[in-house]
Amino acid sequence: THSLCTLEFETRQAADGPYYWLLYKLGIYRPVTWEYSRCNITHNVLSKRKLNSLVTKGIASGWDDPRLLTLDGLRRRGYTPLAINAFCEQIGVTRAGSITTAMHVLENCIRNELDVTANRAFAVLKPLKVMVTDMDGPETVTVPNHPKDLARGSRALTLSSTIFIELTDFRPVDDPNFFGLAPGKDVGLLGTSFLLHCTSFDKGADGAPALLHCKLKERGDAKPKGNLHWLSESTAVAAEVRLYQQLFTVENPNVTAVAKPSESAAAAPDGEEGAEDDEDEGPASWINLINPTSMVTEGKALVEPSLAEFFTSPGTSFQFQRLGFFTVDLASTKERPVLNRVVGLKQGAF
Repeated sequence: THSLCTLEFETRQAADGPYYWLLYKLGIYRPVTWEYSRCNITHNVLSKRKLNSLVTKGIASGWDDPRLLTLDGLRRRGYTPLAINAFCEQIGVTRAGSITTAMHVLENCIRNELDVTANRAFAVLKPLKVMVTDMDGPETVTVPNHPKDLARGSRALTLSSTIFIELTDFRPVDDPNFFGLAPGKDVGLLGTSFLLHCTSFDKGADGAPALLHCKLKERGDAKPKGNLHWLSESTAVAAEVRLYQQLFTVENPNVTAVAKPSESAAAAPDGEEGAEDDEDEGPASWINLINPTSMVTEGKALVEPSLAEFFTSPGTSFQFQRLGFFTVDLASTKERPVLNRVVGLKQGAF
């Protein structure tokens, strides 16, 4: 009954335009036509021709590459229909020329949803081994699945004499603004009643910290500056974790000028398919604005064992505490689990 499209088709679909002329000559139904402004989102392209270029040139792995804002890409990234509908409702519909919406608006929609629906879990993306020298045997701690919704129950984690923390949560020299662990410093271990105190550390062949020697203390009334997530060596499960960031280094890659990454998204052209579809080659090509770190793979990540039952359930999402929201990827198997970061815990967190 209706033909809904973007403003660049308005002249073609006018009452005296070629669209209605063809339908009249063919003697077939002539629907009501409505034209709206095109949806543009910062650091992305939505042009079908440009998306096709990314796929055919091998820059994207396919139409379901989680970095692309295609429906398949969004689904694989972990975005839900509810979040996409909330985004569309928030930005609305307009005919006011070209309007570009900031990517964080879309991210906030899925972040708000998963904050309510996703169970919590521990994962360590860049493991650093810790030897707890004063621990006789393993202990079992009980951790809530969702601290904001205790009705979801809890899970048991094993705390052993060998654990892993994030490499970025340790520094050889402490800093007043650093909330992680350092020699002679105490931090809390999430989900436990203990403080972790670092007594010394060993360096690897590259000079970087490779092994920490620590002791446990009862937390009591102490309020440590930081609380770290962790996993035990005896129970941690190896996984591949893919960290996705913005696809382009500039807000508006539709403007094919390399010079000014700080150009405002408001400087976008009129949004017409033909107006923005510039050449793919040359030094000023939009292709050259691809963010080289738009996908970073952590191939030695560890996750807690309670997630194993979901490794073959693509689209199941969790919050990895202190890290962000993650979902099980289509390529995940029991033998080789793969998880994608959907979004960080807060705006601008990568």
